[in-house]
Amino acid sequence: MFRKPEPPNPLREAFTRHLRNADDYARKKEYEKALYEIEQALKLDPKNNNARQFQERVRMQWKQVQKDQKLQEAAVELSFEQRMEVIPKFLATADRMISQHDYKAALDAIAEIYKVDSTNYYAQAYSDRIDQLMSEEMAKASQVFQPAQAATGAEEETKESGSLGFYRELLKDYWFDGKLTDDELRHLAEVRGLFAIADEDHERISKDVKFDAYVEALRLAWADGFLSETERKVLEIMRNRYNISLQENARAEAKVQELRKSHPQRDLVLIVDASQEHAVGLAKVLKTRGFNTMVARRPEEAYKILQSSVPVAIVADVRFGPGDGDGFELYRRVRQFPPLVHAPFFFALGMTDNDILHAALRVGVDHVLQKPVDPEFIVAAIEGKRQKV
Repeated sequence: MFRKPEPPNPLREAFTRHLRNADDYARKKEYEKALYEIEQALKLDPKNNNARQFQERVRMQWKQVQKDQKLQEAAVELSFEQRMEVIPKFLATADRMISQHDYKAALDAIAEIYKVDSTNYYAQAYSDRIDQLMSEEMAKASQVFQPAQAATGAEEETKESGSLGFYRELLKDYWFDGKLTDDELRHLAEVRGLFAIADEDHERISKDVKFDAYVEALRLAWADGFLSETERKVLEIMRNRYNISLQENARAEAKVQELRKSHPQRDLVLIVDASQEHAVGLAKVLKTRGFNTMVARRPEEAYKILQSSVPVAIVADVRFGPGDGDGFELYRRVRQFPPLVHAPFFFALGMTDNDILHAALRVGVDHVLQKPVDPEFIVAAIEGKRQKV
């Protein structure tokens, strides 16, 4: 039997139009206009649950923007290259503090990352890993088992227009804590129904969000060219959480390598020498070879530098002033820092001393060089050690 089509419903059409306008404004981050459109829609249908949840969502986004703006007023905005230079330093500090079981200091280092990038998922994963380690230590102390917390990762923003772009951002926020609650799942289903988002699109976007989060985590983990034990554990947690397959892992690693090539970083060589003339001279030559350099006049200065920087190689004298320690103590402490376990370490001597030479080789120093040091030898040693690693 032929059914006569239903006549147009002006109220329903107006309601839908207001919500679509709100979606467009929210995607453009024009949240005041988006809220106005939602309010107009609710005047037409005050009991519509989807519209009210949409309104709550936009309000949360607007509050976050206002919060970020306040943070930006107190901090200088950093470029991508600057962030990729600063964030790994704080991660290295956090890693060192973790190895010393100083979890409060590790969390303080992670807090510094949030000042630079308030939505850094890899920092969130590090926080989760620290919480897990703290729980494990508490469990050992009390002999009571406590389940470890799961972690999440960081994602690279993907541009997408229309309702799918809004839905992608929604998924990113909901996946930030590493899982979806029943309320979040219910809300996602309602949003899909409201904007006619197909299940296939939902699956595709969900998979993309998780993969991009894992890629960003890999990029940060590899920033210093070394994966610490904590970083390996964090990445393993993320692979399990996001169901990253072996093929996806290989694809993520390839993508990170491409990103590293497109954003090359100058490697850092740390020079620790009481002789300013030798240290500055060597630093100038290394800079012409494409390296960044930092100079410390005594081991204590070197330790402060290592709190925020991870060099690819260290060139150190053996003898320093009274009370300043010596090169052997510096070498011992450096090797306790996980990111520097494989970094080439050189002793630079003003004159040949066979006793120092033999002692250095026994403890594991890579090379003992005669001053003035040949920078080409240092460059060759760095490349050779990288190939071995």
